Amino acid sequence: MIAISTVRTRRAAANTTLLGILVSLAATLLVGWGLARRTAPFVASYVYLNSSVAFSGPQNFQSFEIDIVLRVDHLTVVAIALIDLCVGLVLAWNRVMGRNETGPARFNAVISIFLFGAFGTLMSSDLAEMFTFWALCGGASRPDLFDLPDEPKLGAPGADPQQHGIHPRQPDRPGAVARQQRGQVLVDQAH
Repeated sequence: MIAISTVRTRRAAANTTLLGILVSLAATLLVGWGLARRTAPFVASYVYLNSSVAFSGPQNFQSFEIDIVLRVDHLTVVAIALIDLCVGLVLAWNRVMGRNETGPARFNAVISIFLFGAFGTLMSSDLAEMFTFWALCGGASRPDLFDLPDEPKLGAPGADPQQHGIHPRQPDRPGAVARQQRGQVLVDQAH
């Protein structure tokens, strides 16, 4: 939704992401209400890819098909609602208390991708689908976990940034300072 609406400012991106979380929480509560009197989970199956790979031989091996099967039970509804609430609180805090911190609007897009991966992981029914959504979730968390500066290459042998007048850039977020210092400690221990 953020990419389609061409949201460019940090506050608008935060508002759009919070709206998406509220819609997701409302949909989760509606599914929970629908599951209240049922004991069996909701199961929905969607064909993602269907391709013919052979025209002769056993019929079972003539086509290749990937289905996305979403399975939602009572525990899944509770887990998704808790994830919605936790991420909503983090984004509300980031919108109010973190407004003076420098941070790109893409943080909210990464959080949206992270939520999509988390929900897909919870609703998946087989290991391949679970791994795919889990990898998406892990890939979305990567920019926030490893925000080390690109320049200078502190680990390069014989590279002294101060000698060439190159100074490491200041990190964008306070947590990046600690990660940068840990990286420097690791480099110092290696020499």
